[in-house]
Amino acid sequence: MTLTLPRREREPEKGRIYMVGLSKGAESAVPRSIRRRAVVVDQAKLRLPDLTPGLKEEISQHLLDTYSRTASLVITSKIHCAMPCIAMGIPVVFLYDKNKKEDYRVGIIGDLIGIQYVGESRLDRLVLNRLRSMKIDWKPKSLDFKAEKETIRQGYLAAFDRALMRFQLSRNE
Repeated sequence: MTLTLPRREREPEKGRIYMVGLSKGAESAVPRSIRRRAVVVDQAKLRLPDLTPGLKEEISQHLLDTYSRTASLVITSKIHCAMPCIAMGIPVVFLYDKNKKEDYRVGIIGDLIGIQYVGESRLDRLVLNRLRSMKIDWKPKSLDFKAEKETIRQGYLAAFDRALMRFQLSRNE
């Protein structure tokens, strides 16, 4: 569903680069010149004892609004970050563990923007990821796929209608 979020109206004039949820291996692939000026976000480390569902939703919405208003580039390994950013028209570089090439969950990201695979070993972090980095486009273009978004939206609505109909039929039996 996050792929159907509306595209942002305009890009920021002096946008920020965000590195979101990167492992040590993925971070090592990001050129030092980008890392120095990037804002690092790690949602997984946010652990508050009384985080209600409503507050979680507020924090998520705030992050999405912030990315939409201020991001010129998002570098991430997180599906739940990449998908909404792609939908909002934010350029994304998706770095993913080379040992997870068979992970079906990231297939759509591969189809949309491609996946840059990195390693997590010491050798990868010290040398190989820097070599891989040279082949990565660090200034990607944003996607505009309005027709595809509508197709996705209609597919979800149709699936919801079918589920609702099955539910109503089961209640009548």
